[in-house]
Amino acid sequence: MTTLTLLPQPRQIAILEGIQAITTGRRILLQGDTPGALLFTAQRLQQALRVHAGVDWELTATDEGPLGAIGITLCIRPGASTYIQGYELSIKDEQIIVEAISAIGVFYGVCTLIQILEQAGRQLPCLNISDWPDFVARGVVLDISRDKVPTTETLHELIDMLASWKINQIQLYTEHTFAYQNHPDVWAKASPW
Repeated sequence: MTTLTLLPQPRQIAILEGIQAITTGRRILLQGDTPGALLFTAQRLQQALRVHAGVDWELTATDEGPLGAIGITLCIRPGASTYIQGYELSIKDEQIIVEAISAIGVFYGVCTLIQILEQAGRQLPCLNISDWPDFVARGVVLDISRDKVPTTETLHELIDMLASWKINQIQLYTEHTFAYQNHPDVWAKASPW
Protein backbone atom coordinates (compact mmCIF):
# COMPACT_ATOMS: atom_id res chain seq x y z
CA MET A 1 0.00 0.00 0.00
CA THR A 2 1.62 3.24 -1.12
CA THR A 3 -1.40 5.51 -1.57
CA LEU A 4 -2.37 7.44 1.56
CA THR A 5 -4.79 10.29 1.94
CA LEU A 6 -3.45 12.49 4.73
CA LEU A 7 -5.06 15.75 5.85
CA PRO A 8 -3.37 18.11 5.62
CA GLN A 9 -0.89 16.67 3.12
CA PRO A 10 2.54 16.52 4.80
CA ARG A 11 5.28 18.73 3.36
CA GLN A 12 7.68 15.85 2.83
CA ILE A 13 6.75 12.20 2.58
CA ALA A 14 8.97 9.38 1.38
CA ILE A 15 7.37 5.97 0.97
CA LEU A 16 9.98 3.27 1.59
CA GLU A 17 9.99 -0.41 0.70
CA GLY A 18 8.40 -2.75 3.17
CA ILE A 19 5.52 -3.06 5.57
CA GLN A 20 5.54 -2.60 9.34
CA ALA A 21 3.24 -5.17 10.93
CA ILE A 22 1.48 -4.12 14.13
CA THR A 23 1.65 -7.06 16.52
CA THR A 24 0.46 -7.69 20.06
CA GLY A 25 2.57 -7.43 23.20
CA ARG A 26 4.40 -4.21 22.43
CA ARG A 27 4.55 -0.85 24.21
CA ILE A 28 4.41 2.89 23.49
CA LEU A 29 7.45 4.67 24.92
CA LEU A 30 7.09 8.27 26.11
CA GLN A 31 10.54 9.79 25.90
CA GLY A 32 12.06 13.17 26.76
CA ASP A 33 12.56 15.43 29.76
CA THR A 34 8.79 15.64 30.38
CA PRO A 35 7.17 12.35 29.33
CA GLY A 36 4.01 13.31 31.23
CA ALA A 37 3.40 16.04 28.63
CA LEU A 38 2.86 13.23 26.11
CA LEU A 39 0.28 11.26 28.13
CA PHE A 40 -2.84 12.65 26.41
CA THR A 41 -1.31 12.08 22.99
CA ALA A 42 -0.19 8.56 23.92
CA GLN A 43 -3.66 7.67 25.20
CA ARG A 44 -5.19 8.92 21.96
CA LEU A 45 -2.75 6.71 20.01
CA GLN A 46 -3.39 3.77 22.34
CA GLN A 47 -7.14 4.03 21.60
CA ALA A 48 -6.52 4.24 17.84
CA LEU A 49 -4.37 1.09 18.00
CA ARG A 50 -7.23 -0.72 19.77
CA VAL A 51 -9.81 0.38 17.22
CA HIS A 52 -7.85 0.16 13.94
CA ALA A 53 -5.22 -2.52 14.61
CA GLY A 54 -6.88 -4.62 17.32
CA VAL A 55 -3.93 -4.39 19.73
CA ASP A 56 -3.72 -3.10 23.29
CA TRP A 57 -0.27 -1.61 23.81
CA GLU A 58 0.81 -0.41 27.24
CA LEU A 59 2.35 2.99 27.89
CA THR A 60 5.81 3.28 29.43
CA ALA A 61 8.35 5.98 30.24
CA THR A 62 11.30 3.56 30.28
CA ASP A 63 12.84 1.50 27.51
CA GLU A 64 13.81 -1.29 29.91
CA GLY A 65 12.40 -4.69 29.13
CA PRO A 66 12.65 -7.26 26.37
CA LEU A 67 14.43 -6.30 23.16
CA GLY A 68 11.85 -5.31 20.57
CA ALA A 69 9.10 -4.63 23.12
CA ILE A 70 8.92 -0.96 22.16
CA GLY A 71 6.64 -0.59 19.14
CA ILE A 72 6.23 3.19 19.06
CA THR A 73 8.40 5.91 20.53
CA LEU A 74 6.95 9.38 21.15
CA CYS A 75 9.85 11.71 21.78
CA ILE A 76 10.31 15.37 22.68
CA ARG A 77 13.85 16.09 21.58
CA PRO A 78 15.65 19.41 21.03
CA GLY A 79 16.63 19.67 17.38
CA ALA A 80 14.00 17.18 16.16
CA SER A 81 12.53 19.96 14.00
CA THR A 82 13.20 23.62 13.38
CA TYR A 83 9.50 24.41 13.78
CA ILE A 84 7.71 24.48 17.17
CA GLN A 85 4.72 22.56 15.78
CA GLY A 86 6.73 20.46 13.33
CA TYR A 87 7.39 16.72 13.64
CA GLU A 88 9.25 13.79 12.12
CA LEU A 89 7.45 10.45 11.69
CA SER A 90 9.37 7.32 10.76
CA ILE A 91 7.89 3.86 10.21
CA LYS A 92 10.62 1.27 9.53
CA ASP A 93 12.87 -1.41 11.01
CA GLU A 94 10.23 -2.78 13.42
CA GLN A 95 9.98 0.67 15.01
CA ILE A 96 7.69 3.67 14.72
CA ILE A 97 9.12 6.99 15.94
CA VAL A 98 7.39 10.36 16.29
CA GLU A 99 9.83 13.12 17.25
CA ALA A 100 9.36 16.85 17.78
CA ILE A 101 10.74 19.69 19.86
CA SER A 102 7.41 20.16 21.64
CA ALA A 103 4.48 18.09 22.90
CA ILE A 104 2.22 19.77 20.32
CA GLY A 105 4.55 18.67 17.53
CA VAL A 106 4.38 15.08 18.81
CA PHE A 107 0.57 15.40 18.96
CA TYR A 108 0.43 16.44 15.30
CA GLY A 109 2.76 13.58 14.34
CA VAL A 110 0.49 11.14 16.17
CA CYS A 111 -2.53 12.62 14.35
CA THR A 112 -0.82 11.73 11.06
CA LEU A 113 0.07 8.26 12.37
CA ILE A 114 -3.56 7.69 13.37
CA GLN A 115 -4.71 8.63 9.86
CA ILE A 116 -2.29 6.02 8.50
CA LEU A 117 -3.63 3.43 10.98
CA GLU A 118 -7.21 4.22 9.90
CA GLN A 119 -6.29 3.45 6.29
CA ALA A 120 -3.77 0.63 6.69
CA GLY A 121 -4.87 -1.22 9.84
CA ARG A 122 -2.17 -3.61 11.07
CA GLN A 123 0.01 -3.37 7.93
CA LEU A 124 1.63 0.08 7.89
CA PRO A 125 3.74 1.18 4.94
CA CYS A 126 7.34 2.03 5.80
CA LEU A 127 7.86 5.75 5.33
CA ASN A 128 9.43 8.97 6.54
CA ILE A 129 7.38 12.13 7.02
CA SER A 130 8.61 15.60 7.88
CA ASP A 131 5.87 18.18 8.41
CA TRP A 132 5.15 21.60 9.91
CA PRO A 133 2.34 24.15 9.52
CA ASP A 134 2.55 27.45 7.62
CA PHE A 135 0.80 29.30 10.44
CA VAL A 136 0.95 28.88 14.22
CA ALA A 137 -2.82 29.55 14.54
CA ARG A 138 -5.17 27.61 12.27
CA GLY A 139 -8.86 27.96 12.97
CA VAL A 140 -12.46 27.48 12.01
CA VAL A 141 -15.44 29.74 12.71
CA LEU A 142 -18.71 27.91 13.32
CA ASP A 143 -21.97 29.83 13.19
CA ILE A 144 -24.14 28.28 15.91
CA SER A 145 -26.89 30.87 15.59
CA ARG A 146 -28.78 29.46 12.64
CA ASP A 147 -30.61 26.22 12.04
CA LYS A 148 -29.67 23.40 14.40
CA VAL A 149 -27.64 24.49 17.43
CA PRO A 150 -24.99 21.81 18.12
CA THR A 151 -25.02 19.86 21.35
CA THR A 152 -21.96 19.74 23.60
CA GLU A 153 -21.30 16.17 22.42
CA THR A 154 -21.40 17.26 18.76
CA LEU A 155 -18.98 20.10 19.49
CA HIS A 156 -16.57 17.73 21.24
CA GLU A 157 -16.67 15.37 18.23
CA LEU A 158 -16.09 18.32 15.88
CA ILE A 159 -13.15 19.56 17.96
CA ASP A 160 -11.58 16.08 17.95
CA MET A 161 -11.99 15.83 14.17
CA LEU A 162 -10.54 19.31 13.57
CA ALA A 163 -7.63 18.61 15.93
CA SER A 164 -6.84 15.44 13.95
CA TRP A 165 -6.46 17.72 10.90
CA LYS A 166 -4.16 19.99 12.94
CA ILE A 167 -6.70 22.80 13.31
CA ASN A 168 -5.93 24.38 16.69
CA GLN A 169 -8.69 26.96 17.16
CA ILE A 170 -12.47 26.98 16.91
CA GLN A 171 -14.55 30.11 17.29
CA LEU A 172 -18.26 29.85 17.94
CA TYR A 173 -20.30 32.68 16.41
CA THR A 174 -23.65 33.33 18.05
CA GLU A 175 -26.43 35.90 17.87
CA HIS A 176 -29.60 34.73 19.56
CA THR A 177 -29.11 31.35 21.19
CA PHE A 178 -29.02 32.50 24.80
CA ALA A 179 -31.91 32.05 27.21
CA TYR A 180 -33.10 35.61 27.73
CA GLN A 181 -35.55 35.73 30.63
CA ASN A 182 -37.94 38.21 29.01
CA HIS A 183 -37.83 36.64 25.52
CA PRO A 184 -38.52 32.89 25.87
CA ASP A 185 -39.68 32.51 22.24
CA VAL A 186 -36.11 33.20 21.09
CA TRP A 187 -34.54 30.28 22.94
CA ALA A 188 -37.35 27.79 23.54
CA LYS A 189 -36.37 24.18 22.78
CA ALA A 190 -32.72 25.04 22.17
CA SER A 191 -29.60 23.77 23.88
CA PRO A 192 -27.50 26.04 26.16
CA TRP A 193 -25.13 26.73 23.26
